Amino acid sequence: MRDKSIIAILVYNIIVVFIFAALALLFSYWWIVLFGILFMCFPKTVKYHCRVCDGCGAKGPKADTKEEALRLALIAGWTHNPLSDSDYCPECRAKDFANKTQE
Repeated sequence: MRDKSIIAILVYNIIVVFIFAALALLFSYWWIVLFGILFMCFPKTVKYHCRVCDGCGAKGPKADTKEEALRLALIAGWTHNPLSDSDYCPECRAKDFANKTQE
């Protein structure tokens, strides 16, 4: 989640608490503050997907879905083997290619 949206949610929640606290003091009922909880916003955790190299464990570009993460990894030069569902970063692919040419 972006920093600006977290700050906006924080400010909104502070305003809600102040308004319902003022209403509770005005009407002398403490349980009015409990209704303020219903109007508060709670940030959701955002789940990112990324491809992990099977050779060195490096993480690829982050994306919102697995398919988009695979597409971004392929654009970045990663190698994907759909049969074994293995991924290799460009560095590991270059090392593997160099080892095969020396043999």
